Amino acid sequence: MASTYDFALTGDPATTQQAVFDALAGAGHRVSALQDGTFAVERGSGTTTFWLGAMAGKNFHTKFTLQFFVGEGGSTARWTRVGSLGALKGGAIGHAKTNDVFNEAARAIDAHTRQLGMLANVTEHA
Repeated sequence: MASTYDFALTGDPATTQQAVFDALAGAGHRVSALQDGTFAVERGSGTTTFWLGAMAGKNFHTKFTLQFFVGEGGSTARWTRVGSLGALKGGAIGHAKTNDVFNEAARAIDAHTRQLGMLANVTEHA
């Protein structure tokens, strides 16, 4: 099971970055820039998850990180699941939900950037 996906993207870095943001927004995620240049990507409600835990359904709160690296010939979008916060929010069920949301978002990035013709390669890291 991957904890990081690296999406190698071709084209203008600003355009590929926006394509990744669009894919995440389409999957129900909110993206916010952090001071260190990475992006926090969240979905759901922290308050609802606090009260209902894993039973929060689509409002189950998840948070991941996204980084972009620019190189020759394109850029890489690194989609990362940090720790196992889902387990703290809903036990084993919360951990499983967090994994599902993470992988669903990775599939959304893959499908959207592939459709736009900018996905060169995807590498999964455990």
